[in-house]
Amino acid sequence: MTYQVHIKTEFVELELREILQSRPGVLLGVSTDAEGTLEAIAVTTVYDLALARAFRDAAHVVEAATDPTSVVARHGAPPSDLIVPEHLGNPLTELPAQPVHALVAVSSDLATALRDTMAVESVRDLAQ
Repeated sequence: MTYQVHIKTEFVELELREILQSRPGVLLGVSTDAEGTLEAIAVTTVYDLALARAFRDAAHVVEAATDPTSVVARHGAPPSDLIVPEHLGNPLTELPAQPVHALVAVSSDLATALRDTMAVESVRDLAQ
């Protein structure tokens, strides 16, 4: 499988470098409204999206919950700069199902925008 399977048809001929420099709207499933939400967290290119903290943090949480050999799972708890204090006591296996605003990187306003424009409700949703 190549990266083209994730690209809208009109952009499929672009080289990978060009895709990374393009707006996130070149990706399947990224609407104009979703692009607006991403711009609010300084994600203006596919490259930015690939490295954005909120998405990376969500992926770390899901990895910790599903891979007992991950660094976070071996420690037994997420770092305090990853999960907001009221969710720090939750078992690792339950964190992916928590609301996306359980992540420090996702404010309440951003959580609302993610829900409204990208149908993201949980930490797991954001990691996908």
